[in-house]
Amino acid sequence: MSIQIQRTSDGLPIVVGKSGTIYAGIPVKTGMMLACCRDSDRDVGTLTRSDFIDLGEKIPNEAALPGAAAERDEHFRQLAILARRELQPPAPKRTPWGPAQSATEYDRNVVFVSTASHGGFRVKAVANEAIPEPYRNANGWYEEDCEWAKVAAGLPHLFTDHERRAADRTLRNWFPDAYEAVNGVVLAEGESYVKDERLFAERHKDDFIVVSAIRVDGTTVKCTARKGGRDGGSQEVREFLVPAEEYAGRSPFGFIIDLERHEEITEAPSMSL
Repeated sequence: MSIQIQRTSDGLPIVVGKSGTIYAGIPVKTGMMLACCRDSDRDVGTLTRSDFIDLGEKIPNEAALPGAAAERDEHFRQLAILARRELQPPAPKRTPWGPAQSATEYDRNVVFVSTASHGGFRVKAVANEAIPEPYRNANGWYEEDCEWAKVAAGLPHLFTDHERRAADRTLRNWFPDAYEAVNGVVLAEGESYVKDERLFAERHKDDFIVVSAIRVDGTTVKCTARKGGRDGGSQEVREFLVPAEEYAGRSPFGFIIDLERHEEITEAPSMSL
């Protein structure tokens, strides 16, 4: 039976998971952010945006909310089984990112630490050997932004299904060479951010790619472009006027100047790059 979508008092779509946790889709510019409220005793019709905590997961639309809620419910159930525990005082105290302020033990050989500025995993040598060599950091430290996924790949029994799926996406996107070596695959275009970025750079090494831009008015953007882009090695820099609407739809890797269409500004570029 499908999960029914209900509404908060201020109109947010919500679903109630099997666990009783209430999930909401918070509208953002492109899609929605998944959020939750653990107060299952509340009448859902009285809830508002302020009752929900952002879970940091983007979903495409309202229709995706029931599936995302079910996945998070299973994640919370598995977390309870894993029974990670907080260490008091935090250990280890010293980390590559400064003194530890908190620490969560996944098992006796794997601890996640947080500091004032950053955090990550400390994996002792006996457990570090289980992490595939292309992913393995010899010192046993793995930062929290991307490298945590290496730990999840090597020690999957310490992570939930939801975390393992997130780890797989992270490794494909940011460590494609290692991912291909470990899994014996070749990632196709569209499957890895880093590989796609490399492909973009190769395809457009002879094109002018915008490296800085400033809006002139409501309809036009003044673009400074370098041949091959910021890291292309060329010193050839030119300036162009581009329609603001067109520039807004640029690729995440950069905007390509069309020499046939985009108006060039003939005076010397105003920026030193």
